[in-house]
Amino acid sequence: MTEFSTSAPQSLQSLRSELYGLFGWQYRAKSVPPPVLPLLNATGMLRSPSGLFRCNGHIVGKGYRDLSFDVLEIASRETEMPLSEPFAGFSGLLVSMAHYTGFLGRTVIVRDAGILNPKTLQDMSRVRLVDAGFESLFEVYADDQVEGRSLMTPDFMQRLLDFDRLDLFKGLQ
Repeated sequence: MTEFSTSAPQSLQSLRSELYGLFGWQYRAKSVPPPVLPLLNATGMLRSPSGLFRCNGHIVGKGYRDLSFDVLEIASRETEMPLSEPFAGFSGLLVSMAHYTGFLGRTVIVRDAGILNPKTLQDMSRVRLVDAGFESLFEVYADDQVEGRSLMTPDFMQRLLDFDRLDLFKGLQ
């Protein structure tokens, strides 16, 4: 295995598996898209007019404070074209993280759309926060205001702001 190229992707996939394995994480090149994608599409967080998604890679592991996480590389189709055609539409990462506290409600963080921000999102109301820098970039919606505020700690908001400053994560929501 001396050369990595698109002509020999299996070499690259096996290297990824080995490297992620060093961290104790699992890597799969392709997997079934998670069942939450149609809900994210319905709320407008992901856009796929066709409703067709695929998962190009999936990392499962444990990270900060031994909490489990999933990172999925998701792509969507804009139209119902033949399966032989490349996916064109949303392409990005979906990250899911466990939390020490169990929550019964939903909390969603989306990009701030200024005056176009809806007052509610899927029956969740806006959560008002005290960090003006965070509020200028993001809007938070939650079923339960108390749970929403408990998730949006100053440290968590700062981490999202730091992520957003990186070109790779520009447009994070």
